[in-house]
Amino acid sequence: MEVTLELRNRLSSEETDTLQVMDQGQAEWMASTRKRLEEAEQEELKGRDSGTQDWKEARGETGKES
Repeated sequence: MEVTLELRNRLSSEETDTLQVMDQGQAEWMASTRKRLEEAEQEELKGRDSGTQDWKEARGETGKES
């Protein structure tokens, strides 16, 4: 946190204001377990792009739920 504050002190007030808005949004998101769970349910699990299908299946990396 100390490093963050030190670096932010070097920024313009406009940049600092932007970061404060982002911080607030992140804090609200972190505080909302329900919202995070809803977002997680909406995301599609994607499997590994590289490797053969057999290789991915053997390692459980196809993105399909078991």
